[in-house]
Amino acid sequence: MLYLDDGGNRAHSAVDKFEEALLELVEKKPLNKITVQNILDHGGMSRQTFYRKFRDKQDLVNAIYRDHVATSWTGRGFDIDSYYANVDLGSRILYHEKFLREAFREEGINSIENYIAQYYVGWYERNLIAIGQEVTPQMHMVIQHAAWGTAKMSRYWVEQLRMPKPEQIAEDLMITRPVQLERMYRQKKG
Repeated sequence: MLYLDDGGNRAHSAVDKFEEALLELVEKKPLNKITVQNILDHGGMSRQTFYRKFRDKQDLVNAIYRDHVATSWTGRGFDIDSYYANVDLGSRILYHEKFLREAFREEGINSIENYIAQYYVGWYERNLIAIGQEVTPQMHMVIQHAAWGTAKMSRYWVEQLRMPKPEQIAEDLMITRPVQLERMYRQKKG
């Protein structure tokens, strides 16, 4: 995130510097060959600062998804136009295709696929609570289904040899949204 320093100049936060360093490094070599030390050296930052901001390299990968790919959804509620937010998401997936392809090769509990699913579970549940809806066990299961579908579809898109256009990504996401979530979304939007 950019902010103004004391002199009114644009400055980068430490998180930005680490994100930029990793994005630049992924252009040069595979993600699984990049170490935290490589990121520190490339970004000119300290190990202490890195571990104050992130648990590990995978945590940084997930922060890049949040800050560079899912930006149209971050901090927004059901007032968002989900078709256009998904077109934006599709555009960002295309822009960061190489990084995401590398990120999806990483497996484990803190993988980007798990992060994407949990990101959207949190988004839906926060917004349902905000409009006064109870998140019942059944609704939680519906949300899990939708969120994991988004994560799996994202993986599928970046692993293809030819990525679909952002509008196709948006359409795919819109037609796969569970009826229960679509109904609540439309009630709040209307």
